[in-house]
Formats: sequence, structure tokens, C-alpha cells
Amino acid sequence: MVDDLLERVRRYEPVFWKNPYKMPAAEALNQAPLSLKDVEDAFHRMQRFAPFVKKAFPDAKYGIIESPLVPLPNSSELTRLVPSPFSGPLMLKEDNYLPVCGSVKARGGIYEVLWYAEQVATTEGLMKSLFETEKLYSEEARAVFAKYRLVVGSTGNLGMSIGIMGRAFGFRVQVHMSRDAKEWKKKMLRELGVEVIEHEGDYTSAVAKARAEAEGDPRAHFVDDERSMYLFLGYAVAALGLEAQLRRATDETGYGLKVYIPCGVGTAPGGIAFGLKALFGDRVEVYLAEPTHAPCMLLGLYTGKLDQTSIYEYGLDGVTAADGLAVSKPSTLVSPLARVLIDGVFTVPDQFMIDMVKWLWTTNQIKTEPSANAGFYGLHDRAIHLVWLTGGGMMPDEVFQSYLEMAKQ
Repeated sequence: MVDDLLERVRRYEPVFWKNPYKMPAAEALNQAPLSLKDVEDAFHRMQRFAPFVKKAFPDAKYGIIESPLVPLPNSSELTRLVPSPFSGPLMLKEDNYLPVCGSVKARGGIYEVLWYAEQVATTEGLMKSLFETEKLYSEEARAVFAKYRLVVGSTGNLGMSIGIMGRAFGFRVQVHMSRDAKEWKKKMLRELGVEVIEHEGDYTSAVAKARAEAEGDPRAHFVDDERSMYLFLGYAVAALGLEAQLRRATDETGYGLKVYIPCGVGTAPGGIAFGLKALFGDRVEVYLAEPTHAPCMLLGLYTGKLDQTSIYEYGLDGVTAADGLAVSKPSTLVSPLARVLIDGVFTVPDQFMIDMVKWLWTTNQIKTEPSANAGFYGLHDRAIHLVWLTGGGMMPDEVFQSYLEMAKQ
């Protein structure tokens, strides 16, 4: 018997899949390896490090890693650009302008670096109290951190966040980049003193090489994008920052809330979804957006194989302009939780993501990279809609101009 959805996926056609395995939020959260208290503890650690962040990155107001939540005033124009009708307010979470790294990956990546820096600082006696993080912005502390190493595999944005924050402490940082990583991201990291190792393989193989590199070195910390609880918690903290704004919006209108998040390996959208469901329960629906050429989470959830399947099994090439989403297998940590927590997954053509770069810029002066715009494609029904813009604010002007030129007139 022919499976219609899989056939359409094989032909690189966009699909929208409503998840029949989703459980009520409370029941799904009980299956998670973490709790809301863990997220709150992560939030407090980030607050403790605000004095350090403020010194290292003056552009981060009060040392807080947070981005604006803004309404999109001309959202009615989108009805002719997306495949499904929708109505209701549309808001943008502008992680494309997130301080320090300009992408959603800043939340998880920075949090894991902060967690590791705290472990090292405590072990080495650099702080008498966990609240003395400002002391870590010193040459003395940098000399100590330089004895330790951070290692990560990435398609781009996670490597950026680990590299930028890791070097701010003085850690040696090694980033293994897959073939999909953009040249400007590699260049920026190298200028910061990060060792960038390029691989001909895809994201999964770059992560495997990074993991092997860190093994056996007691002073190397491997940031595991596929399994890290610390990355997951850093992403989940985003929900706490949104709570007051979103609760007011949902209470005032009586609408439900639909959130659309681009998805690569799944740790970032999985962490955000966990936080949102913990705070809002079944009043929030979370949908994941993937490129038609690399829908690894969709295939993992739909088939039930989770991280034991790959896009290559279905003849897909994984080649996409959305470099942050160019992943062949979903997260080992997140995929089981996503199957009972996420409301649905949809796939997006590259041309739409590129066209949205130009549309957002010409209509609203919002700077994004293609992968950041995947969420718009899933807008549907009547609700308060929240599209998570995941990156692009730090993109060099010449790279940004190339996307504008690629967009349809």
C-alpha cells in the first residue's frame, strides 16, 4: 500500500502533518526527563551570570539574553503568500536579533557555556560565591579557562553561540562544521580565535567527529546538540520570558495560541515547546517547520522510528538554503518527547524561505536568514499566531543582499 504522505515527502512536496500521537500537555510533560523547576533553575543561573555577560557584551542590556516580541502590522498581506487561510493577531519572536549571537541557538549554546564555566570556576576556586560571576571577566580567569576546551559539531548557529561565548571566557573552542555551514559563519568564528574544522559530510557526521575529538580529554567538554540537557534547558528558558506577554494576549482575546518554530535536530524547538506547554498547557499549540529537503523530525515522528531513521532512507538529499535546518536525523533526547508533545510538523520549500527574507525586509525592515522564516508557511486557522524568527541578525550585508537578489520579484 502506497503511503501518500511519504510519497509526497519523497517528491519534495510540502506537507502538513497533524500529530495523532500528541497527548494532553500534563500527561506528555510527565514523560519528560526534566521539570519546570529545572527550567527555573536554569533561568536563575543565567540571571547570576548577567554581570559577566554585561561586561563581555555591552549590547546585551542588563546582561540578559532576551529578544523582542513584536506584532507584525501588515500580516494580512501574508494570506496570499502562505498555503492555508488564517486570521487573528500575528506576533514575531525576534531571536534573529537575540544579543550576543543573533539566533535562537544563543539561548541553549550560551546557557551550556555558562553552566560549564561555573563548574570550572568552582573547581578552580575562581569564585567564592556563585554570584561573583563578574570576577570571571578578568585576565586571571581567562588564563585558567584557557586550560579547558569546548568542542561542538554544528551546521552554523550553534557553533556561533558556543564559539562567541566560549571565547569570551577564554576557553579554547573547536567547532566541527558540516558541508552546509555558511562561509561567513566560519570566518567570524576564526576571527575570534575559534578552531574551525570543515567536513565534507552532513550535520550528523560533523557531530560524530566532534564527539570523538572530545572523548578521552578530561579538560574537553563536548556540547552534544543531539542529547544535551543543558542546551534543552537553555532553550526552554525562553518560555519564561514570554509568559507575561503571552498570558495577557491570550486572556484578552480568548483566542488559542499557535506557535511556529523552525526545526533542525529539534533541541531548540523541543526546549521551547516544553517550556510553553509547562506554562500554558493545552492552550498553546506548537508546530515545527522543516525544509522539504531535510524533514528529519517529521519522518522520525510519523514513522515512529524517531532518531533511528534518516532522510536518506527516503531518497532525500538534505540540500537546502536553510543551513540551520539541514539535518538528516532528529535529536535522540527530543524526538520521543516531541512525539507526545508537538501538535504537528510541516515542510517548507526553499524558495518560500528565501522570498520571505525579501518580504520581511521590504515591508518591515526585519533582517532574517532563510531558515528563520520557515514558520510563516504553517500559519493556519483563527488564533493568536507566534512565528519564531530564529536567526540572521548578524549576517554580513553582502550575504544578506545575495538573498534579496535570489528572491522572486
